[in-house]
Amino acid sequence: MTRRGRRCGAVITLAVALTAAGAQPAAAKITFGGIGDVDLGMSEGDLRAALGQPSTAQTGGRPDGTAHLMFRRRKLEVMVNRRRDQVVGIKTTSRAERTSSGLRVGSSTATVRRKLRGEKCSTAQRTLVCNVERDGNVMDFEIRRGKVVRVGVARANRN
Repeated sequence: MTRRGRRCGAVITLAVALTAAGAQPAAAKITFGGIGDVDLGMSEGDLRAALGQPSTAQTGGRPDGTAHLMFRRRKLEVMVNRRRDQVVGIKTTSRAERTSSGLRVGSSTATVRRKLRGEKCSTAQRTLVCNVERDGNVMDFEIRRGKVVRVGVARANRN
């Protein structure tokens, strides 16, 4: 191969690599309807079929019949209302999960405020929580030291 051919091949390879690096994820994994493979409203049986057995389950002491199921490998906490047999809340600490606008665990406070519309933010115990409500569901971003540490999605009205 000639010197010019090698140079042209290197330029094409570099262009393809840069294009692939700048590509957006195929689909958002955090939506107002759920996070990853878990959707609000799905049954506990469907949840366990999708994710397997939880790492831990806390069921006692809640008057509303809500159980907290932890899936540590997936960095998910799922709240299930056992009376209605449906997922009512999901939280993640995974950096792999992101919204359609690119917000995720690790995003800065400035990025969250710039990309969210209609958010309400409040502070308690050195934690800033910004949330947005759409179609009866709430998405919230828990922020500590200027970075998102947890993203959650829940039903706004649990009646």
